[in-house]
Amino acid sequence: MPSSCAASPETSKILKSLTPSPSKAYSPTSRIPTISWPPSGLPQSPLTSQPNSPLVHNGFKSYAKQILTDPSYQPVLTELRQPLNPDTPPISVLLTGHSLGGSAAIIHAALLAEAGVPQERISVISFGAPPVAQLTFESRYPAITFTRVDNAADFFTRNDTSPLLPAYSLLDLHPVGTPLESDPSPRFLQLQQERQTFETRIPQQLDQQDSLQDSLAGYTYLSGQIIDEQVKIHVQDYAYYFQHYNTTLGWLEGNIE
Repeated sequence: MPSSCAASPETSKILKSLTPSPSKAYSPTSRIPTISWPPSGLPQSPLTSQPNSPLVHNGFKSYAKQILTDPSYQPVLTELRQPLNPDTPPISVLLTGHSLGGSAAIIHAALLAEAGVPQERISVISFGAPPVAQLTFESRYPAITFTRVDNAADFFTRNDTSPLLPAYSLLDLHPVGTPLESDPSPRFLQLQQERQTFETRIPQQLDQQDSLQDSLAGYTYLSGQIIDEQVKIHVQDYAYYFQHYNTTLGWLEGNIE
């Protein structure tokens, strides 16, 4: 299990004071995102200028770099780069986040490694993170411990039920980390089963206009309900896992709603 960050009081104070500004990569201003299709240009670029640097999502990279390039963050980098000293407690850093924060944590971990922080000191636990990188990304950082917590049927993660899967496949974006996955919610499975009933009826009703319209209306309504459930899964259903890590690793004091 990844260890939590152990650093000097000064470093801890700096970390707490750094709050990136909102990213343009993902702004959940409504329940369902507006997706431009086909995409205008590919939103990936190399993580660094080094040869064979893996491609990552531009927006998430920009968000993750905000802290790394902050002048007040340099003492943190200096401390994390220090060689191991048997006379002092080992220094490690655990990065975590949900959704955009999870994707940013993944990229920020790689940026730390590129900045000279030993990979063995870096761990990431992401919750519901959208895929942000090529498959070659993880192999470039073999000593970083990446763990991803994904709820099945989450709208934004890469899974067979996500409406975003075609876009992720086209852009060659993949999840990062050893997966900890849950089963779909009972309501999601129920809605899928109900929609399947209408899907089966529609080909049989092509010459029955009234019945066909009813089936199409039912199919459309249930499709909307399924998307609502997938968004709910993404927004609400990670609290249990976060509380588990909070309890076992002592991330925060108190409970979360």
